[in-house]
Amino acid sequence: MNWFLRLLNLFKAVERPSPSTDNIKYEDISWDEETRTLSVKIPAGNVFCTKLADTNSMDGAMDIGHNPIQTRNWRWDELRIGDFIVYNAGFKSIIHQIVAFKEDKKGPYLKAQGLNNPFQDKYKIRPQNVVSKVIGILY
Repeated sequence: MNWFLRLLNLFKAVERPSPSTDNIKYEDISWDEETRTLSVKIPAGNVFCTKLADTNSMDGAMDIGHNPIQTRNWRWDELRIGDFIVYNAGFKSIIHQIVAFKEDKKGPYLKAQGLNNPFQDKYKIRPQNVVSKVIGILY
């Protein structure tokens, strides 16, 4: 019977880091049936949406045509493993998930990775490179 339990464990869902849950609170979301309007009370700060490139790196969470809601009102010490961020990498912006926080002689940095990418991004993402934090996604 022990071998059977071990076999079942092979098919369990794997716990993975998820984005922070304190971005938009449930009680700040309302739906008006008459006007068919969704209202969301967004935390203070510069909030905006952007379009996504069709890279497939974040498939499963977001894809082309989805609308990531982002804020520039974030603090380094509030970022968590699992959060989605947008960061500058040379002449392009990348939206990926935080997978690690590290530090070297130049100071703190984080590592990010696309959900569908087999490897972490090659960049050391410093605080000044982070453009925004994703606080929600409209599909």
